[in-house]
Amino acid sequence: MRKRWVMMIHLSLFLISSTIHALPEDGSCVNYDFSAVMDKQGVIDTNQLVRVLRHNAPVYPTANSNSPKKHLKLGKYLLPVQVNILQKRVQVRKVGIRAPLGWLEAYDLLCVVTPLQSKKGLDRKVFIKTPDSHDPNMNTIPAYPSYQGACHGRCKQLSRFRLYFIFAEDKVNQRYLVSDNHTLEIDPPPPLVGWIGDANSIPWNTTLGLRPREEVERISLAPKVANHERTGIELGGGNIWYTFPIHLPIIDINKQEQLYHVAAPSIGMQGFKPYNGNVLAAMKQVDVFFLLDGTASMGPYIKAARQAAQDIAEKLRKEPEFKETSFRFGFRVYRDTYADSILRECQQGICEGMPLSSICKSDRHTTDENGQNFTQRLSRVQETRNDNDDYPEKLFDGLRQAIVDMASCPKVGKLLFVIGDHGDKQNEIPQDIVDGLNYTFDRAVVFFIQTPNKSHQARTSYAYQRAYRSYRTQAIKILDKTLPIEFEGRKIARTKYFLSLNKTQLPTS
Repeated sequence: MRKRWVMMIHLSLFLISSTIHALPEDGSCVNYDFSAVMDKQGVIDTNQLVRVLRHNAPVYPTANSNSPKKHLKLGKYLLPVQVNILQKRVQVRKVGIRAPLGWLEAYDLLCVVTPLQSKKGLDRKVFIKTPDSHDPNMNTIPAYPSYQGACHGRCKQLSRFRLYFIFAEDKVNQRYLVSDNHTLEIDPPPPLVGWIGDANSIPWNTTLGLRPREEVERISLAPKVANHERTGIELGGGNIWYTFPIHLPIIDINKQEQLYHVAAPSIGMQGFKPYNGNVLAAMKQVDVFFLLDGTASMGPYIKAARQAAQDIAEKLRKEPEFKETSFRFGFRVYRDTYADSILRECQQGICEGMPLSSICKSDRHTTDENGQNFTQRLSRVQETRNDNDDYPEKLFDGLRQAIVDMASCPKVGKLLFVIGDHGDKQNEIPQDIVDGLNYTFDRAVVFFIQTPNKSHQARTSYAYQRAYRSYRTQAIKILDKTLPIEFEGRKIARTKYFLSLNKTQLPTS
């Protein structure tokens, strides 16, 4: 009987030990030292946020309680109040509220604000391993809401060969917690993407990259060193690599064979695309979409959008790299709910439009037909006038509809031009719009164009100016949430994606 109890005790200790080691330590608050920001009473005084690192994390009323009073979702940011070292729990509060929210397990909180470090002191980062061309049905990989367990309908699907930074690691479950951003210490706090599996990622623990030589038309990447004479994935060479924000990341160097081990895409990659046949697949087809404010002040610029579309296509076709590219054009008009009673095409302020076709293949005939249809349908769009127009427009609803209108053929490169003058009535950027722009397409670039200020013609100059300023504020916030902060140490200027025009910069006829 005694032996049986001893065995049960050992088994219990083993299970407890296994459970402890199965929890994420790297990046979490388990071993984080708060002493530098803690007073003699153990109260923490810091502005550095901690984040919930898994979905459905329990919040306890006391440090010793076993019954949670609520649960929090992945990415919720909080401020630490104090630590119970014995129970390995951290008391937290919401930002702007002094009263504590409750206690969380230290392993359920992310304490770092910069990526984990490699043995060489470099930031740890990974690329999403894009699908194998031999298995096209497997076109996405999941970003889990927790370090263990299944999706339960909460996984984000990642399909881009994109660089992410590692902020936490669960070595037992072999998952990384990743973010788009190099630092979490920015305002507003950036979201966490989720947990990705080790098998679905390519670690990049160097800072080295390479590109094909200018005089080389294309290069072939061998799948393995042992059979490097065999043709592999083909990538384009030439000067076009100077226009890309990313080069081939070097994973390792085989000095004996004089070969570089690089990470390269098989279907799609943010920054550059592989050859598919004889030409660069990403340049074969580009979708150009216009989201237009259709209120009275926008009348002249609706006409200008037609000319802008023709100019974009003409200029791009003159580039040697785009000589075989076909373009598809579409548009959507947004106004405000007052337009519902004026135009039958409008529902909740979302009005006439031309969504992109679901047929992804394109040739010269379909391109010409699309261009003519675009011009004809856009020419019928007229600005609306109403005394009840209070200046703020339904910009966010317009963006939601634009994402739906552009959703077909997600592997085709997308250019979205948002042309307007006034922001949305809602101040905060809805997360579903951010997720839609980030995860619906393999690659999308958004440009915001603000038309000239006409406050001198407004009924209420103050209200006009406030709505006018909010357009820029909201546009920059969206760009902050959809563009990387930097690449290879160089900050990406948001102003390059936001154009504020004067009366002479945008043609009106």
